Amino acid sequence: MTTRTASVLLKSWRALATATVLALGGASVAQADTNIRNAWGTNTQINNSNCNSPYNALQLNATGLPTDGTPPLNGNSIEAMSDVTYWYPYNNCWESTTWTSNGTGRKAAKVSGVYMNPNPTSLADFYLPTDRFIKLRNLTIDNVDLDYDNTDLWFFTSGAVSPAPDMSLTLTNGSITGFNPPHAFDSRANFKLNATGDSGIRNWMQKIRVGSATTMNVTGAGSKLTFYRVGDTSGSYLNSLYFNSTNNTALIDGATCQQ
Repeated sequence: MTTRTASVLLKSWRALATATVLALGGASVAQADTNIRNAWGTNTQINNSNCNSPYNALQLNATGLPTDGTPPLNGNSIEAMSDVTYWYPYNNCWESTTWTSNGTGRKAAKVSGVYMNPNPTSLADFYLPTDRFIKLRNLTIDNVDLDYDNTDLWFFTSGAVSPAPDMSLTLTNGSITGFNPPHAFDSRANFKLNATGDSGIRNWMQKIRVGSATTMNVTGAGSKLTFYRVGDTSGSYLNSLYFNSTNNTALIDGATCQQ
């Protein structure tokens, strides 16, 4: 068992010698239908009747190569032309979102906030960058290296449900990279971070306070979870990934958690 925290500050973590690996995906809320789409195009193409209730899950198949398709929608690129709030109609399927290579090997994928250029002069400037947010509850990255660029991710539980459904980030031989760290974690709900294979969290350089009680499981022989450029390298509280709850637990079983 190897653990290194560096600038990832863990408050009152309880290391578990033995534990059952927790299944992620929001077990406290029954999953309805899944909207399955290719991981390219615009999010406004996804936000339609197939994303409305009873759909509460979205599978994005990142099976393309960087040269597949026509710019600016080639490769595994989603252009977010609008914000996403999963409890709004026609956004429901984003509640539990999965990027997966669907058995085609590890792939790169990207989601970028954009608006349509009213006077494009080429395909390259058809969309211009702008900040967008995606409010979801569960995020799974499966054999994909996801760059969410200039979008803000919010891990959130909607409504006044008690107890609040869990939130989760599941990395299965995948990584997540963003210009901004997740904008908010809902402190009413438990947050579950599971990692297997060669997984990583990258470039969350700003201060993040995770007020949710967090369970972190890094499991599987040879698995590793790498925090790369997360928080200030000096380990300062002011620039760190800070798990603030007093009820955090961590299981590093046959694996490595490193920075």
